[in-house]
Amino acid sequence: MRRRIGWFAVSGLIATSLHALVALTATRQGGWPAGPANGLAFIVASIASYYINTLLGAKRESTLPLFVRFCSVAAICAVLASLIAACASWAGAGDILTVLIVSAAMPPITFTMHTLWTYKHAH
Repeated sequence: MRRRIGWFAVSGLIATSLHALVALTATRQGGWPAGPANGLAFIVASIASYYINTLLGAKRESTLPLFVRFCSVAAICAVLASLIAACASWAGAGDILTVLIVSAAMPPITFTMHTLWTYKHAH
């Protein structure tokens, strides 16, 4: 478990940086609202996270069932990230604060979901 948390932290740093880059680019350069921008950013970051966690963290072969489970969790979390971002934006948080709120809220949720479902079935 300690090793998995370590790899999740590494992939999380990479994925969070990627999330911030995509979300801020979409909002500032693309004119997207915070909710959809963070949803897109979450999906992009999740794909990077999948490969880091699967191949390096869990040391598992990338299989279609594993990828589908991972993507299912990512889709659920993308909706949740979008809702959190939309609420933060509605409450008056700026772009950067909205990204920080989403980036702080989502890692414990995604780690728990992936541990209990995605990779639990991959043993």
